[in-house]
Amino acid sequence: MPFVKGESGNPAGRPIGSRNRKALLMEQLLEGDGEGLARRVIEKAMQGDTPALNACLDRLLPRGRDRPVLFPLPDIKTPEDAVRALAEINAGVGSAALTSREGMDLLRFVEKMLQVLVTARGLQTAGMPGDTVTHIYRRQTAEEAQVAEKAMSK
Repeated sequence: MPFVKGESGNPAGRPIGSRNRKALLMEQLLEGDGEGLARRVIEKAMQGDTPALNACLDRLLPRGRDRPVLFPLPDIKTPEDAVRALAEINAGVGSAALTSREGMDLLRFVEKMLQVLVTARGLQTAGMPGDTVTHIYRRQTAEEAQVAEKAMSK
């Protein structure tokens, strides 16, 4: 059967929840001994063994990604709300209530929320045939830039 671009050779795909053979083999080898091995690695780390310490930090205490950021933001229903949220994020990073990474993640979130607001507002007022969300967003942001320029020049 010839390869057809964009068509899988196995349409059913790998079953959901199926496990890698190598991972299954490792689980079988460690079955029953995993706790003892973990304790031994921790003991070596406590004695100053750097590779064991790295293993503990990397495996036993994984990096805190995708944890909720406990930082209250205002409801973002208008562009002004987004500006207030950005100011609060800035203050949070400045006062060390947020790490710089958390601040950047929240900034991206607020930016996406603002894009959604602008797009939704554009869709409500657009009504032009052939308009796509991208066209509406670009037109809205251009119009807002003009309004901002006029306000700054006053």
